Amino acid sequence: MRELFFVYGTLKKGYGNNVLLADSKFLGQAVTKKLYKLYNCGFPMAYPSVVGLPVVGELYEVVSTRVIETLDYLESNGSLYTRAKLPVSYKGGEEEAWIYEGTPWHNNPSLCPIHPEQEAYWWFR
Repeated sequence: MRELFFVYGTLKKGYGNNVLLADSKFLGQAVTKKLYKLYNCGFPMAYPSVVGLPVVGELYEVVSTRVIETLDYLESNGSLYTRAKLPVSYKGGEEEAWIYEGTPWHNNPSLCPIHPEQEAYWWFR
């Protein structure tokens, strides 16, 4: 089993939850092809949006079902986030990868929007 995961928040290198990807292979920086609005909830939450921008993050190769189950638990898959597969740009090509998108019922206008940099969203704390 080989699954690619695109991460854009606390799962990135240098953040506390990256330890969950310790057994996964870091492939490098990637950018979503799909457009999003990114909000800061103390952690980033990306909502699909036709007037949004790409999100810059990291791509990992995950080979363990246990790691995927742990990621789903961390991201409250099906509640706070929904795991979705989408194309990402990576090293001049395109790959299909999983991303955790914010669920519509958590899209609250009182959330603090993250301002884009260089025509894409980057999340830094």
